[in-house]
Amino acid sequence: MAVIADHKSHSRAPSLEWIAALVLPLVIAALFPVLSYLYFPRDLLWDDAALTLKYVDNLSSGHGYRFNATDPLPIFGASSFLFTVTAAALKLIPVLNQDFLYIRLPGLIGYFLTLFLSYRFLYRKRGLVAGFLGMATIGAVPQYFGVASSGLETMMGAAIISAAIFLFYFQEHERLFLVCCTGLVMTKLDLTGASLLLALGHLAVVYSGDRNRFQRSLARAILFYGVPVALFFIFCRVYFGSVIPHSLQAKLIYSYDTTGYPYLRAFLATSSLYRFYILLSLVPLGALLFVCLREKTYPSFRFLVVLVASLSLLVQVCITPFREIFPWYFHVPFLSWQIAVLLALEESLALSPTLRTRLITYGSLAVLSFMLVLGVTSPNVGPPSTFSSKIQAVKRWLDLVESQRRAIGALVARTGKPEHVLSTGYGWSAYDSGMRVFDPFGINTREPVEEKWGLSGWLNNLSAYKPDFIVCHKQTHPSLASQYDLIALGWNPRLMGHSEWEVYRRKESAIPYERMTFPDLGKAFPEPAATGVSVKRSQITRYDYALVATARGATMRIEGLKLDNSIVGFYCYVEVDEKATADKQAEVTIETNVPGHLPVKVPIRWDQGIVLVTTRVAARVNDGHIRITATVPSESGSTDSTGPAIHVRDLFVTQGSF
Repeated sequence: MAVIADHKSHSRAPSLEWIAALVLPLVIAALFPVLSYLYFPRDLLWDDAALTLKYVDNLSSGHGYRFNATDPLPIFGASSFLFTVTAAALKLIPVLNQDFLYIRLPGLIGYFLTLFLSYRFLYRKRGLVAGFLGMATIGAVPQYFGVASSGLETMMGAAIISAAIFLFYFQEHERLFLVCCTGLVMTKLDLTGASLLLALGHLAVVYSGDRNRFQRSLARAILFYGVPVALFFIFCRVYFGSVIPHSLQAKLIYSYDTTGYPYLRAFLATSSLYRFYILLSLVPLGALLFVCLREKTYPSFRFLVVLVASLSLLVQVCITPFREIFPWYFHVPFLSWQIAVLLALEESLALSPTLRTRLITYGSLAVLSFMLVLGVTSPNVGPPSTFSSKIQAVKRWLDLVESQRRAIGALVARTGKPEHVLSTGYGWSAYDSGMRVFDPFGINTREPVEEKWGLSGWLNNLSAYKPDFIVCHKQTHPSLASQYDLIALGWNPRLMGHSEWEVYRRKESAIPYERMTFPDLGKAFPEPAATGVSVKRSQITRYDYALVATARGATMRIEGLKLDNSIVGFYCYVEVDEKATADKQAEVTIETNVPGHLPVKVPIRWDQGIVLVTTRVAARVNDGHIRITATVPSESGSTDSTGPAIHVRDLFVTQGSF
């Protein structure tokens, strides 16, 4: 297949032009991933990447594609097969087996290739300035920078789809193009449709151009795309028991949302950068439409295939029926759309190389690049979050959230035994615990529990396995009070006081509570509030107080507290005893001395397990007190009626939380 020559022949090119045309874009493209790797904490990855790390470790150690080395069957939990296998192979290289470089490197290299190809898309025919403007539109997206060194497969998939579109559009290196299409399927199952469109589009282009070569191209497509993809699916069915990743099956069970399209709402409502760019993309697309109407012609078939493939990816992610939003799901579809917009500029010039068309096209490219760069540097022009603020927010997330999830894993590893079972939905907790993990998300089991994530049935099902530790983030925990001790928790004021991390240990021995609770957990995040008041560290009581509920009310009082737009809360549960019955209940009341604050009354049943009780104090008091009262319904009007013991523990008070 003929190779289209570059914009300029380099045989006679002076050294400065060669440097500007090749060396400079290579350096710029390499600079972004290097800065990404240096900027973010090298010992922290996105939590999902820590799940993949367990597969990578087992693969590189010869245990196969397993979440736990002792799992009886391999599990298709890390959904990007190609990424996981690549990272496992890189780990075998000693120099890469540090700072998790082996799992970061595929994304960093992918980021580099994506940036360089974005330059080549327009440089090929339109020269240096157009190439750099094309690179600017991709490099200005902070999401790519933030996810490049995260340990996720996102930028590896981005590079493969960029290469596939590049080779398809310019009709080059047929075998390599088909290998890229195969790589898309093995990287992420949801890229299969786009890869099939590109492969079929390639065959259609060859058939329309040279029918004598079509049979050879068809044979190559079968050999380099059809057969490898079929073998991959057969391998997944035989080895994993399913072509569809078990993690995807679990999400469909736990997170399926029948009320609408959460991803579409998130894309339109919260992803301001995406909306901003799509609005700007109307400029070059409008220029192409103008040229088509003026010349009474149509864009090339190759461009239409790329446009349809990118639109299919965008539609696919927007109609994803998952309740839980994963922002990196947008990245590859959004990148493919960006590439389609860049190719719209090339189409305009190919259809009408007149001076007016060149002015309109290059003008729209300049406007697109300038407005996008300006939009991510000035919140007054584009999205409210700038490139810098977006990256800083990601770094804060890694520093605060993932580091504390690693603390959970370290605590469990320190206090448990290697053969014990940790149950967790958090990747870092599972990885750093160093233990065999039962994960109810279906990450390491072919039969995920049927109860939806977030409902009480999950913990009821989980308790049947009697794990030594449970790590979760639920507000109510049925059946746990009698079986487990709450040993550590972390509070997030953004969740109105609800606990995001909770660690339980089975009640088999006395728990040294003060020694086991981490200092870092149980603290409010120091985020600035909208009023300008900084959120301060919360105050925690780390003891278990038992109040025997009476008809008159058993009361405990905590004084000397500073309340300032605070969230006040605590855990409580009814002590389970042999005389307990299902209808045995009490009532817990929390009240303060803040004027206008109404008492909060919560009924507590013994079979509810551990319950979180919170209240908001929308005022400021320097010498406040909290009173907690446990009452039980009187029997025959007796004021001396007594009920079960109500345990109160881990009282927290945040400041400046709302």
